[in-house]
Amino acid sequence: MFIKSNILFEKRCLALIRFLTRNLVAREKVLVFVSDTKTADGIHSRLQHNGFHSIRHNPNDEGWRIFNTSSSSAVLVCDERAEEGLNIQGDRKQIFHFDLPFN
Repeated sequence: MFIKSNILFEKRCLALIRFLTRNLVAREKVLVFVSDTKTADGIHSRLQHNGFHSIRHNPNDEGWRIFNTSSSSAVLVCDERAEEGLNIQGDRKQIFHFDLPFN
């Protein structure tokens, strides 16, 4: 079961990286929503490793505020803690739901 889950995670990460490579333009931002904290940590790490400006949402620090105010392109990776209270209005933002089925 673990191997199957790991393969699915890898496929989804590759799809996310392809999406970002094709669609993330200057001064645009992408929010990635995922339900599991460990998965969100893995995505954040993978994005940083692939050269993306990735910020891990944490309601206890200012990283997500910097994401909102920065003029550069960035990716904010959110888990269930971002379900309420996260202001995503303004700027050019896209949303990527990591947990949705491919079909």
